[in-house]
Amino acid sequence: KVLEQALKQSDMAASLEYHLEIVQSCLHSTDLLTNDLLSREKKELINFKNLLEDIRKFFTEKMYKANATFELNCPDKLVFYGDYLFTKLILINVIGKAIHRVPKNGKISLRVETRENVILFNLKDKGFELIEATKQHIKRSFDFVISEDVLQKMCQEAGLGYSFTRDEEGFNVNEILIPLNAEE
Repeated sequence: KVLEQALKQSDMAASLEYHLEIVQSCLHSTDLLTNDLLSREKKELINFKNLLEDIRKFFTEKMYKANATFELNCPDKLVFYGDYLFTKLILINVIGKAIHRVPKNGKISLRVETRENVILFNLKDKGFELIEATKQHIKRSFDFVISEDVLQKMCQEAGLGYSFTRDEEGFNVNEILIPLNAEE
């Protein structure tokens, strides 16, 4: 169903391969989660900015249709050691929820920086508050969304910190802490 929807939403022939890769990544990570194998996955050196640019490309059409702005502030040479597919799955879900939450002409701000031994991923949007109706709308328009509690558990099991809050100014705030010095 996810592949079918992705193909219907895309006019580019080249995107078939890209969408298929995303779906396969999601299925692979889901399978690993159900088999409790995430901590045994292959770790590799990952350029964070390149990963985020790949994810931004995945959502280009949705952003264009919503006339949404995506501000990305991430050091070009920021690298960490981790599981590429798992990290991509987590970030696609967090960024995807924000993109589907913001109204037309909305804005999403993503700031990535290092603090001590971690990468701080901070995503803010002025989108709708996540009440049950909003969650169901996002789920319908973005089929491979991972629920907040499962996302929290996945991050915790992989040694990542994850939080989602709504601040006093009305911003939805997602934060992920990724260890820089992960064990091999």
